[in-house]
Amino acid sequence: MKEFLIVKKNQQKRITKRKIANIAISSGLLFTSCAVPIAISLSQNAIISSAAVLDMEILSDIKASNTSGNTENARWTSDDVNKAVNFQITGKELVDASVITSGKKQAVLTIPTEMNGKVTPNGQATIVTNLTIKLSEIQVLNDAINAMEQISNIISKIASGDYGELSNVTINFDEVNQKLDAFNNLKNLGTATFNENMVEASDGTYISANIDDGLGLVVSQNITNALNDYDAAVQALTAKGTGIVGGATATAINAALTPVKGTVNLAVKAVLPLISAGGSAINQLADASVLGGTTVTLPTLVSPPSDTAFELSKNVDAKFVGSVVKSDQIDASLISTGNGTTFIYYGPKQSTVTTPTINSVTGDSKTGYVVAGKATPGNTVEIRNQQNEVIGNGTVDANGNFSINIPAGKATANESLSAIAKDSNNNESSPVGFTTPADPTTVAQPTVDAIDGNSKDGYTVTGKTDPGNTVSVKDPQGNVVGTATADDQGNYTATIPAGQVNPGDSLQVTSKDAAGNESTATTTQVPNDNAPTAPTVGGITGNSKDGYIVTEKTDPGNTVSVKDPQGNAVGTATADDQGNYTVTIPAGTVKPGDALQVTSKDAAGNESPATNIKTPTDPTVSTPTVDPIKGNSKDGYTVTGKTDPGNTVIIKDSTGKVVGSGTADDQGNYKVTIPAGAVKPGDTLQVISKDKDDNESSAISIKTPADSTTPAPPTVGGVTGNSKDGYTITGKTDPYAIVEIRDGQGNLLATGKADANGNYRITIPAGKVKPGDTLVIISRNKEGNESQTSFKLPKYPINNGNDSGNMGGDGSNGLPIGNGSG
Repeated sequence: MKEFLIVKKNQQKRITKRKIANIAISSGLLFTSCAVPIAISLSQNAIISSAAVLDMEILSDIKASNTSGNTENARWTSDDVNKAVNFQITGKELVDASVITSGKKQAVLTIPTEMNGKVTPNGQATIVTNLTIKLSEIQVLNDAINAMEQISNIISKIASGDYGELSNVTINFDEVNQKLDAFNNLKNLGTATFNENMVEASDGTYISANIDDGLGLVVSQNITNALNDYDAAVQALTAKGTGIVGGATATAINAALTPVKGTVNLAVKAVLPLISAGGSAINQLADASVLGGTTVTLPTLVSPPSDTAFELSKNVDAKFVGSVVKSDQIDASLISTGNGTTFIYYGPKQSTVTTPTINSVTGDSKTGYVVAGKATPGNTVEIRNQQNEVIGNGTVDANGNFSINIPAGKATANESLSAIAKDSNNNESSPVGFTTPADPTTVAQPTVDAIDGNSKDGYTVTGKTDPGNTVSVKDPQGNVVGTATADDQGNYTATIPAGQVNPGDSLQVTSKDAAGNESTATTTQVPNDNAPTAPTVGGITGNSKDGYIVTEKTDPGNTVSVKDPQGNAVGTATADDQGNYTVTIPAGTVKPGDALQVTSKDAAGNESPATNIKTPTDPTVSTPTVDPIKGNSKDGYTVTGKTDPGNTVIIKDSTGKVVGSGTADDQGNYKVTIPAGAVKPGDTLQVISKDKDDNESSAISIKTPADSTTPAPPTVGGVTGNSKDGYTITGKTDPYAIVEIRDGQGNLLATGKADANGNYRITIPAGKVKPGDTLVIISRNKEGNESQTSFKLPKYPINNGNDSGNMGGDGSNGLPIGNGSG
């Protein structure tokens, strides 16, 4: 049997195609799954570059992010010191990366001016990247690749029978082929992960991490493993033959392989020291590495952009820019113009508002709730639901007490709500939670449709209640004179035996559920023996503001009376010849939900049994919400917020006078302008919403804000110093104001704070400005309002030890003219 593994034509073609030189040199190798921790320092000296930032970047679509977690609406304050923040820079492969041939690869995070010195490294940078290797740029691999080509040529000759008949020869090229494939397919190995030391620039303008050192070791490790594996496979390649012919052929093959094996071994041993750590060619490996998709994580410690001795006076949006560049030179100002931006947001600390306490919550879901408690006098307390909607509010009185109504329908029984307090500047306290009480178990009042019968035969009372309830009828003394159980439709019929009650007696009808809860009583009257039929009631319309109208039928010519719960007649009418009647109940006579009785009396004075009805509830108008009020006493004020679409919003002053009104749009948004002079700063106003039927909401209280103040322009009392040693500026402004000195381009040079008398003293470091420069001094009060003064630095040096009144003035630079000698 012939034993030779590569004698077939297709196998010979396969071997011939494995010539490594043409394949490897013309393609890139991708390295993956190789984690190499490395720590190599980077020089702290920043060398200014004149190249554009895009010419330095070696990734595309660069983005940056950070883990601070703050936002424009949730800012850090001066209390947030030494916060751990990870900055992350990501990018994709740059198509033309190969054109960037000089410099080392570096990850750079620029730090904004206001944060210089406030951001420091906090550990090592982590780099995760896909690597493509340009082998044609690694000169030291040429001898090893040439040796691989010689092996390939020998294999081709063996397969072609150049060394003799192969019938009885066994030689296995699988291991060599596999190791050759492994070398060629390094590009399929995946992602490289390694660590690098980070360095902060001496002037605090950037943090960087050198990527090349780690890249060189990653590439070195992968190529070293591939070369060693290939060399071992070649050294193990041996032919074996049987018989005279087979033995001779095997001897010839092994003789041909021996010198080439030596060439491969020597070439591999020669190149390995050059590409190992510290080797002379390690930089070639890094230079030949092209980054693909890359993520760089830079852990830092961040402090706020101000001295913690005083608060930030305004919001600061600190802009950081991240990039990955190939350059020995880092220009922070140039890189900061790139697209990989990310922000950390700072702002002044909010005023602390005391959280209100809740003393009691009373009421039910049907009638609404009353929340009572204590808070800081003059504060506004808002009740909010779990959707943060304001459902009630009120102002704390001079004794610190508040009582707030939650209208019916705004909250349910056992609902979790919260209360917050707001001061005059709309600063909010922490919320305090509470729960509305459970509704009492109520049984619906039974209706009495009719009472029929007479004193001789007894009476029957019919009507409706909840199904299954027990209905009791009681006489004027409270004795039960009849009972019944409502059917599954709620209908009942109670029989009162003859002799139990008399005509004209007032009876009480109650309903009781299975748990023994009893309804309020419905009053009805025993009819006279000759009494007319109880009137029917078709409906009751109207409201508490305009009054109510009751209509339907009774006997023609009868007088119809409507009585309130106390039995007082609140309206009467006479039925026409068709028996139709209309009774008007004036506004203010009864309230929504009152139980009324309607009776009919004939010409002889006989009165019918009563028909029971209830006045309808008034329509509810939602209380409007109010945004923070804007404006001042000079220009007037603008009030905005939301209410029901189409409603009219009215604003009244403390005397009840309307000072402004507006109509809500189809989204419920409204805007009301209060003219200048109509109200004063600190006035309490009432905001009311009114629907098309003139039903009004409950009022929400607001206060006009205090007028803002602008600090007096700062004065410059004197300037001492020179461009070599720096300058000291002194002067006056408002007490405790923040004072900034900026150059003509608006760049911050120095800052300080005025003392209790308004005096300030600020030093500008050497090198920041030169004689004759025009500078601007800005004064900012606690409200963030600013004023400014400009002046020129003196053209001649000023004696720092001058005690003779030399202020640096020459009559033209905005400074006082000194009278002493220099």
